[in-house]
Amino acid sequence: MGDFPMPACYPVSILNPNRIWKTDNVMKSELPILSFQIVFTILLSRLFFFVYKPFHQPRLISQISVGFLLTPPLLGRFTSIFEFVFPVNGVLNIEVLAHIGVIYYAFLSGLEMNINTILQVKKKAGTIAIAGIIFPMALGPAFYALHRKYYVTGPTTKLEECTINAFLLWTLILTVTGFPVLAHILSELKLLYTNLGKTALTAAMISDTYGWVLFTLLVPFSINGQRAVYSVLSTMIFIIVLVFVIFSVSTYAVNASAVLLMTVVVSPIINAMYRPRKRFEQNKLKTIQKLRVDAELRILACVHNNRQATGMISIIESFNATRLSPIHVFALYLVELTGRAAALVAAHLEKPSNQPGAQNQNLTRSQAELESINNTFEAFVEVYDAVRVQTLNAVSAYATIHEDIYNAANEKRTSLILLPFHKHMSSEGTLETTSVVYKDINQNVMQDAPCSVGIFVDRDLGSLPKMNFRILMIFVGGPDDREALAVAWRMAGHPGIKLSVVRILLFDEAAEVDTSVHGEAHGILSAVMDSEKQKELDDEYVNSFRLTAVNNDDSITYSEVDVHTGEDIPAVLNELEKIGCDLYIVGEGNCRSSRVFSNLLEWCDCTELGVIGDILASNNFGSSSSVLVVQQYGYGGMVFGKPSNVATNNDGFESLVVKTE
Repeated sequence: MGDFPMPACYPVSILNPNRIWKTDNVMKSELPILSFQIVFTILLSRLFFFVYKPFHQPRLISQISVGFLLTPPLLGRFTSIFEFVFPVNGVLNIEVLAHIGVIYYAFLSGLEMNINTILQVKKKAGTIAIAGIIFPMALGPAFYALHRKYYVTGPTTKLEECTINAFLLWTLILTVTGFPVLAHILSELKLLYTNLGKTALTAAMISDTYGWVLFTLLVPFSINGQRAVYSVLSTMIFIIVLVFVIFSVSTYAVNASAVLLMTVVVSPIINAMYRPRKRFEQNKLKTIQKLRVDAELRILACVHNNRQATGMISIIESFNATRLSPIHVFALYLVELTGRAAALVAAHLEKPSNQPGAQNQNLTRSQAELESINNTFEAFVEVYDAVRVQTLNAVSAYATIHEDIYNAANEKRTSLILLPFHKHMSSEGTLETTSVVYKDINQNVMQDAPCSVGIFVDRDLGSLPKMNFRILMIFVGGPDDREALAVAWRMAGHPGIKLSVVRILLFDEAAEVDTSVHGEAHGILSAVMDSEKQKELDDEYVNSFRLTAVNNDDSITYSEVDVHTGEDIPAVLNELEKIGCDLYIVGEGNCRSSRVFSNLLEWCDCTELGVIGDILASNNFGSSSSVLVVQQYGYGGMVFGKPSNVATNNDGFESLVVKTE
């Protein structure tokens, strides 16, 4: 018995003696200890999580760290504390709970596996999965030999006395990838729906399936020898029933260290090696204005439901896709991540299937919505030969899903991101809030988007025919208005569209430059120079539009309106509304540097639409026309929040309002 630790004994008071249930009062003796251990472990895990969070480490690292901390070599050195947290009579309960946890983990991992993805694996993912299986199998025995040589100095355990069994166990431990863990890591790194993320997930799914099969069949033999045949047979019978009937201690420390090390280095390595944004920054086609006439227009259309998909198609249809200038639409279905990440990720890993029989499968609500969205866009492609559509999906927490949108725009090299407004058209003809969270998503996207952005306020635009379709573009000035004019200019090429461009010229009070955004002493001069530079760019682009488009196309008209005060702006919009149109196109108003517009922005309910867009989208304005608000890439995103009317420089003096003639 010298090779094995002595068993621990403790007295148990039996309150209910019978042949079936012999135990103490668990509510008084067992449950308080177990509850304390669970709470203690969770608190430590949260503590480690916040410590590792700045280093972009997944939650698994904090959990493994707690496991190391609670081992006898660390916490066990403090005997009184260790025995207080883990008394002898509470160890058995922890072991039972741990085994139940492993059973549930294996069960949920099986539910998260997509058997169709495994059976229809592509060559690239399959090759990576095979390599990820072969290399650990080859290195496992070598690592174990080094472990026996340098770390095992005392008597070995019963398992390690059989070298073949130990080799087998080490090989299996190093082979398992951990599909749910990898899915969570990729989700935190916002790589789930990149090509890299999809390939890694597919390979991990194959590797994890292989690992669990080997664990089920071979580990029992490693521990119990020939007696394990009954356990293996029972497991195989259970699997067959599920598939065909239901169909729907030093060694541990070293292996745990290996898993911890491999998981820790994943995030830094991926962040260091995978930088798609830098590659995309070399591409100059991130705005509609800079896009060549004969270039393919790439649009990332984000939707939350099929109704928004229908509205997006109506606005994309207006972009006039031709063989000379085709359109490639990437329809991105946004799904909120709730519960376990891997289960939802596995469900959305592949493109929706249009094969016979797919409609009879049991789909989740998000999968069914994705099927509907895919069918809607596929029907759109059948009508237009110059349009290509690829349906994507992003499953993430709404607070960070804008980063997934960034990654998709970077990877697909899009020139425009189309976002749905957070309100929809009601049966009474007014806009009702669909979800306030959608508004936050739109604002987050516009703050640091990698290309131009458009927010589409849909007032049932899809019900209108594209013959005699009237578009009114309101131009005030600034990069966003120039991008909006570029969008309207492109749409004007559609044979059934009539475009009217109205330029609002600012004079007197309306022409005052807002310098409050410049806190430095040289902010006044900088604001004036920026304003003059923007005016030059505006005049240059508008003159080019008038010379090229207005003079050569009778379906395009151009006019100008003078505005002298802030009160004139709503009045002008009301007069334009009387003329009527089917779609307004306006710029958000970034870099406009107008004191009047800065003051009006404070009263806007939807600052992401800008002043003009907010008025047009308001129910009080009484318009039945849809609105497209555009923000151009390259001038910094809109900073949302209430701007202060008065800024103070370093000397404490109030900033001045400069009037330009």
